[in-house]
Amino acid sequence: MPNMGPMGMEKAAPVLYEAEPQHTAMVMEVRDRVMNMCGGHMHKYVCVQMVDGHIYEGRIMHIDHCVLYLQCTMRDSRAFMNSYNAVLPLILYELLVITLLST
Repeated sequence: MPNMGPMGMEKAAPVLYEAEPQHTAMVMEVRDRVMNMCGGHMHKYVCVQMVDGHIYEGRIMHIDHCVLYLQCTMRDSRAFMNSYNAVLPLILYELLVITLLST
């Protein structure tokens, strides 16, 4: 339901957060640079480190506007089968390092 003010006029919702224009420009620049770089390494085996410290190894399967899709072999000691394949969607602007593991 719209946020209505006096006399039935719709009020603007309060803004909780608004990115600074410099931050937005930097994020878009990084996203475009990573997207262009990854496009030339499709289906190659890489190691990806995220800004939060998580590290993933796998093949670059697809890349779109904001997401890198990495096919990984996941290992779980609790599972009856030792490993299974998963495709992880990783946000481009959260990537810290991408290392090419094989050529």
